[in-house]
Amino acid sequence: MKQNNNLHDAAKASMSKQVLARDQDKDLSKLQKPKEYLTSLMEKSERQFLRLFSNDKNAVQRLYRVTMNYISKNEKLLDCSPNSIIGCMLLGAELGLEFGFLGQAHMVPFFNNKAKPPRLEAQFIPGYQGLMLLVQRTGDVVSTYGDVVYEGDEFDYQYGIDAGLKHKPKLDLDKTKAKKKCAYAYVKTKSGFYFTVMSMLEAERIRRSSKAPDSPAWKDWTDEMYVKSCFRKVSKLLPKESSIAHLKLWKASVMDEVAFNEIPQGLDPERFDELEGMKIDETIYYEVDDDPDKKLVEQAKQITEKKSNGDNVKSVGEHLGFDPTLFASPAWHIEQIEAAQTMAYLNKHLKEHHQDLQMFGEKDLGLIDVVTKAQIMKINKGNQNG
Repeated sequence: MKQNNNLHDAAKASMSKQVLARDQDKDLSKLQKPKEYLTSLMEKSERQFLRLFSNDKNAVQRLYRVTMNYISKNEKLLDCSPNSIIGCMLLGAELGLEFGFLGQAHMVPFFNNKAKPPRLEAQFIPGYQGLMLLVQRTGDVVSTYGDVVYEGDEFDYQYGIDAGLKHKPKLDLDKTKAKKKCAYAYVKTKSGFYFTVMSMLEAERIRRSSKAPDSPAWKDWTDEMYVKSCFRKVSKLLPKESSIAHLKLWKASVMDEVAFNEIPQGLDPERFDELEGMKIDETIYYEVDDDPDKKLVEQAKQITEKKSNGDNVKSVGEHLGFDPTLFASPAWHIEQIEAAQTMAYLNKHLKEHHQDLQMFGEKDLGLIDVVTKAQIMKINKGNQNG
């Protein structure tokens, strides 16, 4: 009799799991009351959330309220598949990061054209504060910090043997009017000091090459997102260990990189394990492209080719939605060099952008050098004829 009861309970649990999976795969955008439906779906997943919060029902209810408040401010998420939203919530709960005004984690709509059928999915993106928390929870960190440097601040840094970093902000600075110079982040551990400094050119290119450059995260926490870009680079330098805290940091970092590179995260509740948490498909990590400028440079080259063929298109910077002074692809530099009418203007451009030019590869630098020499000859010839 006991064996029959066990089989009955197992069959009932399996059926409940199948019903829940079917519900999670519904299209919220086609429902009359998507918020109410999503709330009911959260309640159906309560057992999983209770497991993550050590059976603390108050913590689970808070998770529901905070998440629904976050979604109400970005209702495009209601067009996403319910299972991706529940998956984001499960991962956030596992990592101990909250969606919302604290800036610990964000959900961003992502169109997954690899899904069958293609659909919008919510993707999990850890915020700067969230990554900082996860690093601190590893127990290796002595201190960590990041900030944006404005004109008027005292700032100095140096890489190498005598590496160091010094930032003294100007207290009476009006940041709504001041110009941003760069962003930085550092982590001081028991074994060393790690930091990176990123020019606003590089930081803005990273923003514009992301899949959601004008998302609520970038609009509401712009400086924090710049700093997070730095912090993400620093986190790659930190020693790796196999503790639970390090595993959580690894999961958050992978999800951040994957979302940035427009790769489906696969955060399906079906992949949630009560012992291991949300299972991450490690193969997606190897799809990540470490060059954030690759997509933009390719677009810039295409636009430059159209312009050279006489097509009526905007300048590279304007076409890509950039402030032209912030766009620093090889194609943009070539465009500026070819537009130079005097040696003074050409030298000024090369001097002001010397640091950024050094970031390009040998092939691009060689092309820029050829164009520069040709423009110098053109300017000199014009002066002789004049």
